[in-house]
Amino acid sequence: MNGLETKAVFAGVAAVLAAFGITAPLPDFLAAMFLAIAGAYGAMVVTPPSSRLSFRVTIFLGWLFGLVAGIVHGAMFEEWSLHLFMFGAGFLSRYLATALIAFGNGLKVRMKKAGENLNIPGLGGGDD
Repeated sequence: MNGLETKAVFAGVAAVLAAFGITAPLPDFLAAMFLAIAGAYGAMVVTPPSSRLSFRVTIFLGWLFGLVAGIVHGAMFEEWSLHLFMFGAGFLSRYLATALIAFGNGLKVRMKKAGENLNIPGLGGGDD
């Protein structure tokens, strides 16, 4: 690729990032994204995975939470360092995902109990 093609690729990537709301310069964002993935890997080292699948999921979650942190950083936390913010999001991604799964399971149990206690008139569930 020559210089013009490289600039066109970078412009395309920057346009996609801008569509997500990420206003950071492309080199800064890519460096912060690698730091987010490194943070997720560091969290995995601190709490070892139970299987190789959790390694892949941990890396994906680091990327995903890093992307979301990049979006949130541009909207609300401009005064904070982008690199540190995305690194923290990557590191906490494993724990946040575990908390979200536990919350979802608890919500599922509550909804099941609410459905079992539901009494609809006319369907033989009680006094008509």
